Amino acid sequence: MRIVTKMIPLNKIFLDEVDEEIYNGNVRKPHGAEGPGYQRDPYERIKWINARLPLFNEQLLRPLEVSNRGGGMFVAIDGGGRWLMAELAGLKEIECRIHEGLSREEEAELFELLDSETYKLRAIEKFQAMMSGGKAFALEINDAVAPYRIAKRGVGTLKCVVPLLDIYATPFAGVKLISRAAKIIANTWGGYQGAGNWCGVKKIEGKQFLAVAILIEAAGTRFDEGTLRKRLDKIGPKDLDRDVLAEHGSKDLNTVNYARAAAKILARRYSRGISDPNRKISATDIENSQILETLMEGSTFSRQVREAKAKPVRARAAK
Repeated sequence: MRIVTKMIPLNKIFLDEVDEEIYNGNVRKPHGAEGPGYQRDPYERIKWINARLPLFNEQLLRPLEVSNRGGGMFVAIDGGGRWLMAELAGLKEIECRIHEGLSREEEAELFELLDSETYKLRAIEKFQAMMSGGKAFALEINDAVAPYRIAKRGVGTLKCVVPLLDIYATPFAGVKLISRAAKIIANTWGGYQGAGNWCGVKKIEGKQFLAVAILIEAAGTRFDEGTLRKRLDKIGPKDLDRDVLAEHGSKDLNTVNYARAAAKILARRYSRGISDPNRKISATDIENSQILETLMEGSTFSRQVREAKAKPVRARAAK
């Protein structure tokens, strides 16, 4: 792979942004890009950039990492903020490290690697980069949460990526459980009416999604979807927060402890609608959830990824 460093006019550089609509026509759009982008919107940091603009020093500006898209245009893989600051400072061109011959998927993967080294990406940003990079598990999870979409904003949006990944990493849970929980939550708390229409949308947090998934998984073959839908129609996310707070007296429960407590509350309400005692869900059933066990043991998706990356390193070191 050939990399060269040279000065490039700013008007020849564009961003393959995650949400093209946020620019409202004020900034150049990707050329020929399809699907969600991988580059974050630098205008989200416009206040931060404007505050530092008086201290702008061209000599201290690090080169942008760009990919040659042909036709004299280059996509900024890393350095969207520097690109915007240079433009606001009145520069006409900027130094770039040009990557030749990258596919859009390879660009997205390089973006993730470069930004992870520079500063911590939010989970949603990493996930969207993975989707753009064609990572099979990311595309599979994104498909499973339909009718929701995994994004940073907008109606019908889920931003709770980490809990989704943790469910995905749990043996015998995976995308089927994600899909089932997503559809139930969308049609109740989410106010989904079908055909892309949402009504009375409530904000869904990852810990609440996790609680519903834990209940479904703990119920197993005893699970009655209709009963859970009726209960979720009667207790909204804010009501669930209130009940957890009333029982535990703290708003600062971590995700795992909140999900455990919330799942037990939902299980009690769910069981009131079940006449057969053998089909009720108890607190013990919740405690025996494989999802909770996975989280308590730390066998999360991120840990599995770290261990998978470490295996070839350890193998080379053993030789």
